[in-house]
Amino acid sequence: MELYLSACSKTANVAAKKAASSSVAEESQQCGDLFRPSYGFNLNDPYCRLLETQYKSLHDPHLRTYYKRKDILRRLKKGGYITSNNKIVCSLRELNKYRQYLTSLKLDFERNYLREQWREKGREIREVQVLRILVLKPYLDMISKELEQLERTAEEQRLLRMDREERRQREYARKKLSLRRKIEEEWKTKEMLLLTKIGEDVKREQRVEEQRRRSREESDRKKQAMLEKKMAYHLQKMQDAGIKDDTGRNAFEYKGENEAPYECENILPLTPMKKKKKQFDDIKIVYPDGEEKIFKGTSEIVFNSKKSHKPSN
Repeated sequence: MELYLSACSKTANVAAKKAASSSVAEESQQCGDLFRPSYGFNLNDPYCRLLETQYKSLHDPHLRTYYKRKDILRRLKKGGYITSNNKIVCSLRELNKYRQYLTSLKLDFERNYLREQWREKGREIREVQVLRILVLKPYLDMISKELEQLERTAEEQRLLRMDREERRQREYARKKLSLRRKIEEEWKTKEMLLLTKIGEDVKREQRVEEQRRRSREESDRKKQAMLEKKMAYHLQKMQDAGIKDDTGRNAFEYKGENEAPYECENILPLTPMKKKKKQFDDIKIVYPDGEEKIFKGTSEIVFNSKKSHKPSN
C-alpha cells in the first residue's frame, strides 16, 4: 500500500512539474555543455548574475558515461527528469533564464564582432589615408602652390580694380568739379548780362523820366508864360474898366452938384459891367504845382493896388 502511494505521489509531482514547465524540454542533450565560455570579460554583467552557479549533475560532461547506462536512463525517464529522446526537462523559469544567458552571450559576441570590424575598418582607413598622404603629397604641394598663385593673382587683380575704381572716381569728381565751375561761370555771365540789362533799362527809364520832366517843365513854363500874359491882359482890362467906372462916377457927381440933367455918352450902363465882372469871377486859373501861392499873392497885390487907386468918397 505504501509503495502504491509513493508511486502515485511521484506521478503527481512529475505531472505538476510538466504542467508548470508547459511541457518544454531543453534543447541540449543529456550531459552536454550547458554553459559556454564568453568572448571576454563582460562589462554588462560584472557580478556574473546571468550565470547559474548551482551545480546540476545532469549537465556535467564528466558523468556522461554514467548517465548513458540503460538502467539509469530508465530511472531518469521514469522519474520525469528526461524525455523519451534523452532531453533534460527543466522549468519555465530556468528556460527563460538560460535563454537570457544565451541572448547576452550572443549580443556580447556580436558587439565584439562589430568592434573588431570597426577597428579593422579604421585601421584600413588610416592605412589608406597614410598611403594617400604619401602618394598625394607632391600633388597636394603642387595644388597648394597653384592655389597660392591664384590667391596672389586674385589679390593683384583686386588691387588693380581698386586702383581703377579710385582713378575713375577721381576723374568723375574732377569732371563734376569742372562742370560745376563752368555752370557757375555761365551763371555769373548771365547774372552780369542781366545786371547790365537792368542797368541799361534803369538808365533808359531815367532818360525817359528826365525827358518827361523836361517836357513837363517846358510845358509848365509855357503855361506860366501864357498865364502871365492872360493875367496881364486881364489886369489891363480891369484897369481900363476901373478908369471907366471912375469917369462915370465923376459925371454923376458933377450932375448932382449942378442939379441939371446930364447924360454922358462915355458912361457905360451898370448892368453890362456887372455881367463882365461876373464872367471874370467865373474864370478858373490853373496854377502849376508849387506856384499857386505865388500867383495868389500876385493877384492879391494887384487887387489891393486897384483898391488903393479908387477915390475915396
